[in-house]
Amino acid sequence: MSMIVPAVGSGLASSGGAPTVAGIPTVSADTPPPGLAAVTFNNTTNDQPALQALLDYVKATYGGGRVVLSKPNGAGVRLNAGITIPAKVQLVSDETTLINASPFTTGAAITVNDVDFTPLVGIRMDGGLFTPVTADLTNSYTGIKVTGRGLRIENIHLQYFGRGVDLATSGTFCNTIVGGHMSHVATGFYVDLEAAGNPVAGERNMIRDFTVANSRRGFNASNGGNHLRFENVSVDFTDEVGRINNAHVYYQGHIETTDPYIFDVAGNSMLQMSDTELVLGQAVLFKTGVGPSNPGFGGARFDNCVCFFTSATGVSGTIRSEHTVSWPANTTSLTLYVPYPLKWTPVSAQFVYLDGTTVPNNDVITIGASPSATGQLNMTAPTNAAARWARIKFG
Repeated sequence: MSMIVPAVGSGLASSGGAPTVAGIPTVSADTPPPGLAAVTFNNTTNDQPALQALLDYVKATYGGGRVVLSKPNGAGVRLNAGITIPAKVQLVSDETTLINASPFTTGAAITVNDVDFTPLVGIRMDGGLFTPVTADLTNSYTGIKVTGRGLRIENIHLQYFGRGVDLATSGTFCNTIVGGHMSHVATGFYVDLEAAGNPVAGERNMIRDFTVANSRRGFNASNGGNHLRFENVSVDFTDEVGRINNAHVYYQGHIETTDPYIFDVAGNSMLQMSDTELVLGQAVLFKTGVGPSNPGFGGARFDNCVCFFTSATGVSGTIRSEHTVSWPANTTSLTLYVPYPLKWTPVSAQFVYLDGTTVPNNDVITIGASPSATGQLNMTAPTNAAARWARIKFG
């Protein structure tokens, strides 16, 4: 959707009928209708009552509409408590005006409960959790709490929360969060339905064109069939990219980490990754000792994923799905170090011609016992390879 931000002080809330922009009832936070307080933008006054009153006014008066919170040169908006966005009311900002929610550190700064709507656009907000890198991952202090279906949230920028966006409610599905950035949070996207006591399975939510950085965990998804989909998403410098438990996660984008593992995966979990660049240092894909336990639903699949990494054994290398590697001359064995979860991922290998086609003979590459904790792949061939090429496929 296009974001319409009227000029500050434009008098949209003048008397004589519903103020509208492009036919949508709209009020500016600094020029409210008569009888309502203006938002002060001085980052000192508690603006929670004034902002909540504006949101409620638009709902009560017009049945829905838009509140514009935009004053880029102001000191910011201070909230001493959370606000709730009424159904069919949209809070629009300009991605630069700061909402300062640091005076409180429990509950949610913004709560949304609606269906088939775009309730938030252009929100920039800081919380009060200023040591998120050491925060308990169960910390429930939340930037945006979302309940509902068919919702779209655009261009949000959050930092200093226990949970950036909380989607862990039964009946919260088919929502899209597109555009934005989160940093210095304990968990970026929290969809842990099991821990939240919401047993309904099969929920699906999508994150697109987003970055989560400098945080403890990128996401947490759980419950049977819960589907969390990431498209063009970057997770940079987190202690853990994601936890997946009895859930299905599709990931496409970029990952960069130097920690021992990327994903904490357990139960009947499925990880699908495609067209993703992984920049890793001393990292393997799965946390040691855990992984998908059900070969029917659980597992990991990769397609066109490029990895630049130093393995846990200190051997540098580059490997990708459908990768062709040079077999050492006059040997019958090859050891390869990869970040893929060899214990839970199908792996195949075959000799190929230099032009990439399959060699039409009976030479067979055998994959032996390979310790998944280090990502070590041990292969043997029945005869000397004579500097031939082998194609390795994961997933």
